[in-house]
Amino acid sequence: MIYFNSGTKLDPDFCKINNLYSNQEYNADPTAKKGYLSYKQSRVKAIKLRDIISDGFLLPLDSLWAFVPTTDFKVGDTFTDVNGINICEKYIVAPTRNNNQGGKAPSTSKVKLQDRLVKDQFRLHTDTAHFARNLHKFEPTDNIIITRKYHGTSGISSHVLIQHSLSFIERILIWFGINIPTTEYGYVYSSGKPKSNLPKGIFNSKQLSTYNNPNKSYYKEDYWLKAFNKLKPSLEKGITLYYEIVGDGIQGKDYTYDFEHEIFVYRITQTNIDSIAYEFSWQQVKDYCNKYGIKYVNEYWVSTYTNLDAAYSFEETNIIDCLSKTYLNKSLPDCKVDEGICIRNERTNEIFKLKSPNFIL
Repeated sequence: MIYFNSGTKLDPDFCKINNLYSNQEYNADPTAKKGYLSYKQSRVKAIKLRDIISDGFLLPLDSLWAFVPTTDFKVGDTFTDVNGINICEKYIVAPTRNNNQGGKAPSTSKVKLQDRLVKDQFRLHTDTAHFARNLHKFEPTDNIIITRKYHGTSGISSHVLIQHSLSFIERILIWFGINIPTTEYGYVYSSGKPKSNLPKGIFNSKQLSTYNNPNKSYYKEDYWLKAFNKLKPSLEKGITLYYEIVGDGIQGKDYTYDFEHEIFVYRITQTNIDSIAYEFSWQQVKDYCNKYGIKYVNEYWVSTYTNLDAAYSFEETNIIDCLSKTYLNKSLPDCKVDEGICIRNERTNEIFKLKSPNFIL
């Protein structure tokens, strides 16, 4: 069988060939039994079946062969493409609003934004992998941290080396062979995982020159710039803060967490002049945030994997069930259904997620 997570968008032709649409007219065989997916989105959603949450969609393997002939699979394989043909991808809500003021196109271009970045000084955050699929990455002596996962929008603020915008006089001096620095410390801010792989904006140290991303935003307000302005005084040279932004207008009235606008840091790195990034330990993250009066994500557990086993008696059940019963599907005072938890492995500097089924639904 093939399993597609909820939140996955299937290829429209794949859906058509396998008669997966609920509107039969869009299927290859309109007379065949109709499917469950909307032809407008081709999206897999979590649903309830007899009060049990179904968090995915199963299809027989031959549904794939009908679309792209291949037999080179083994149990446990994961993929989005097969032989260069797209099968599925993460479903992303399309931008519907533009935060550019007055409807005017920005004067700067993506090229200028890219040109101001110094290789490997600014790094976007990678997708957080599922904990259940990565149990093999944990060893008994690993120090793990369990923290709360907030439902907001991710952001990054960074004080790193950027390309120096040379003045006319500086270009003349370089022409005469005089050594002029080509980089300087500046500020970069961004959403966590932009589709363009470019940050939202770049400022030089004196904020005399700014470069903005012209892409449309889903939100009316630039929450990422607002967060950056709040965090800027706390950004020491080389520091990059990774955080979740929550509050009114971001994820609906059920997920304001009783804030108009708030930031919760979950990760910090420090990048040196050679573009080598040092990952802060969880204790260092807390110490840095406390130094500057910044909030960080709620801490639930800090200890070794062995101690977690001892505390929750994995012999009687498995770790996923234990963590689910302890932390998931909770209604907390500041939200209707809590999103879930993140599990950090300090040996590998990896963070994994475990979401509440009720939240997914």
